[in-house]
Amino acid sequence: MSQEENAQDNSKLIPVEPEGQSISGLVNAELVATFLSMGYSKNVAEKALFLNNNNFDNAMEWIYCNQNEKDFEEELKIVSQENKPKMSDEEAYQKAKELQEKARKMIKEKEAEAERLGALKRIEESKLVKFINVLLFNFLKSTLFIKIDKNLNL
Repeated sequence: MSQEENAQDNSKLIPVEPEGQSISGLVNAELVATFLSMGYSKNVAEKALFLNNNNFDNAMEWIYCNQNEKDFEEELKIVSQENKPKMSDEEAYQKAKELQEKARKMIKEKEAEAERLGALKRIEESKLVKFINVLLFNFLKSTLFIKIDKNLNL
């Protein structure tokens, strides 16, 4: 077998990822132009708008939050899933259950974190109230002693 035939055989073994569909036609062109005028690249503008349903404010927030990511400037493309095997009903049900459990776990974790932060806030507020009470007590105590001293000296 020649090297050329061997290379052709090897290329058949390696799956080639499809190029994918551009998202350019799926985003608001006027908003893309606005982002371009602000100095952002076409890839960033389109990706931010696509991921945020063409909402300008959310896209700006996405840019701010993701500007340090490695793939920030990479073009986003839609890749077809035609070649991927379909899940059976049982597999889809199991996957849905796993995702549901994961979502429930995330919700519980967020609720626990919110409760923890609330408790910390209440503790800090309590400390602040105690501190203010001590300051007020010391102020009143010193004010009363001054009045008492004045009355005793008279």
